[in-house]
Amino acid sequence: MAEGKGKTEEIGGETILLAMGAEADRKLAGVKEKVREFFMIGDCAKPRKIMDAVYEGTKAGCEI
Repeated sequence: MAEGKGKTEEIGGETILLAMGAEADRKLAGVKEKVREFFMIGDCAKPRKIMDAVYEGTKAGCEI
């Protein structure tokens, strides 16, 4: 929808993905002290782009 224009557009689809806000999700960070290896990647570390998470996940996988 165009801002302030009142214009709408309808598109077809089966899945809706909302990417809203940018906030780190560190709910599992407390596990860090209870496991031998722990990698914080993607938005767990800080909000960024998907390619950052893919890179960090690949790097962590190579270190295991």
